[in-house]
Amino acid sequence: TVSAAWLIGGRPISGKYGWQRRRGGPCCSDSRSTFAEEAESFHVGARARRVALDAELAVRGLSGDELAALLESADHRGSPAFRAYNSFVYPKSEGALANAEKAGRLATVAQAVCFLHREQKAEHATWLRNHDRTLAEADA
Repeated sequence: TVSAAWLIGGRPISGKYGWQRRRGGPCCSDSRSTFAEEAESFHVGARARRVALDAELAVRGLSGDELAALLESADHRGSPAFRAYNSFVYPKSEGALANAEKAGRLATVAQAVCFLHREQKAEHATWLRNHDRTLAEADA
């Protein structure tokens, strides 16, 4: 027969409940993918990447208040443009860092961020038009 402790990933021990969850493994904080010091090592040069990306975005027309809104507004948190920006500035792996440092990558990411930001603005404008139209129809 299969014991309940084996099914839930524990191992039998003596004590009040008769089992204990195993320590270690992919779900724990010391796993390779979530180790803080390792992740921070890929952030070397983040300030230089941010300055270069901001300058490239300014050339493409995304600067000032609009860029500040993209990076600081709660409306843009988790948006594709925000994620693309942060993935370039703060890569999460050695491969992503190497990719960020490639010659043409800055221009590619800047173009992608601008496109994704314009797309989000267009979707929001469409939603507003539909919402206003619905309210007008409801009033009529």
